[in-house]
Amino acid sequence: MVADGRGGRKPRRCGRKAPSVIVAGVAHRVGKILEVAAMLTVGVALFVYGFGEDDMNAELSWLLFGSLLFLAGYVLEHRSASGR
Repeated sequence: MVADGRGGRKPRRCGRKAPSVIVAGVAHRVGKILEVAAMLTVGVALFVYGFGEDDMNAELSWLLFGSLLFLAGYVLEHRSASGR
């Protein structure tokens, strides 16, 4: 805690400083783009491998890839939203 000159106390910043507004905005947009790309990947994988081919391993690997891509976008978007 650090005194603010008026007798009150304000919490001390610990180590990390918040990202700039530009960096947070770009990270938010990149997170959204990753989420949309992941949804398209999952949709195409379900359609192509579900109806067209009978390769369950390929379908599951594309679904796993799409899910991980979505989670990366989600985490990036919400981390950048806390810095805005």
